[in-house]
Amino acid sequence: NPRTDATKTLVLAGIFVPPFAVTGIVLSTCFSAGSERVGRLYALDLAGSGLACIVAPLLLRVLDLNLVAASIVVTLGLLLIVLLETRRALVAAIVLPLSALLLVATDAGWILHAHPDPQVLAGHHLDGQPAEVERVRWNEVSRVALLRSWKEGDPERRTRKRMIIHDDGISNVHVLAFDPKRLAKPPKPSGTTGMPFLLDTPPKSALVIFAGAGKDMIQLYEFAGGDLEVTGVELNPAVPQLLMPPGEDPFGLRAFLARPGVRLVGDEGRSFLDRSNRTWDLLFAASNGAQAASRGGHSRKFLDTYEAMASYVD
Repeated sequence: NPRTDATKTLVLAGIFVPPFAVTGIVLSTCFSAGSERVGRLYALDLAGSGLACIVAPLLLRVLDLNLVAASIVVTLGLLLIVLLETRRALVAAIVLPLSALLLVATDAGWILHAHPDPQVLAGHHLDGQPAEVERVRWNEVSRVALLRSWKEGDPERRTRKRMIIHDDGISNVHVLAFDPKRLAKPPKPSGTTGMPFLLDTPPKSALVIFAGAGKDMIQLYEFAGGDLEVTGVELNPAVPQLLMPPGEDPFGLRAFLARPGVRLVGDEGRSFLDRSNRTWDLLFAASNGAQAASRGGHSRKFLDTYEAMASYVD
């Protein structure tokens, strides 16, 4: 809505531009007053920014975003104590308890923690059914959450459907459990994944782009009765990780990926295609809703370009 966007832009600019300008004046004054040290200060500023760009994605591999943010604040507090030349004990007496309180409160989810509504995240994909978040993972790509839904009015909350939601629901991954029993009697081809098996010469090898949690890979494999070499490419490693907790395989995904000829690669699709020197009988771009999302900055858009289509055909 252009009117809403224009209003938000004006309001946010009115809130943030004045303090931004004042901060600029303060920094300029500090640099003028300490002109003999400005080179060192500027070098430290650039080094700190560069280090944060390296450290933040690494931390997001092991910590949630809220803990990463809290860790950065605590680190700055500790640096303040180390670098101060006067009143260090007083500052330490204030900073250390506050830092401990911040980490405890963040880990407990009291602050710096998003509590998204599963119904809003899932949108119409859960057919209006109630839902809850089972597990959440952050990494340098996005926030991913595993949702489960059940039928309205079911007191036992027996699961009907599971989905993985990226961020605010722009990109949604449907979860399909793998059951090797279905290979004995392959299902009748249906839907987009079944179309290739209606051809006179069905594919013997397939590459799935936007592989997600392996749903399309599993369906292709089942339609082929297991007689298919299938490779999937998924940008975000947290998607399959949510379905394969350490020591568990509740959806059979670990068993599926262990089968001969089945492989799920954590990579960017265009980069994978550019480096690969082989071909496949079928390339399945599981870009479910990518064209309708119309978000130019979304990572999937790199796979919806003219150049990407040329790479697929090659």
